[in-house]
Amino acid sequence: MMVTTNIYNLILSKLYCDHHGTMHIRGNREYSCKLKFKEQSILDRNPHQKLPPTDSRLRPDQRHLENGEYEKANAEKKRLERRQRMVRMVSLISLGYTHTHTPT
Repeated sequence: MMVTTNIYNLILSKLYCDHHGTMHIRGNREYSCKLKFKEQSILDRNPHQKLPPTDSRLRPDQRHLENGEYEKANAEKKRLERRQRMVRMVSLISLGYTHTHTPT
């Protein structure tokens, strides 16, 4: 009986665990069962195949953080935030709003 548990994202992002191996469970009578766990590796294959496009694990700034590239992660996050602000501003202007707040 050997089941291995891996815990991911202890510091950053959402914490999740993964189990793989085989476990035999025997009761005190004649009942027993065998559980087989497969290793989950959806991020190793093609993450765009099984994850929704809004999943935070697909964000470029998260990828940089996980790789320890903090400056790149911060620059990417700021770029995304500027883009979101610009899209919102264009949307408000198209609806007729003329006064928008611009953060400094």
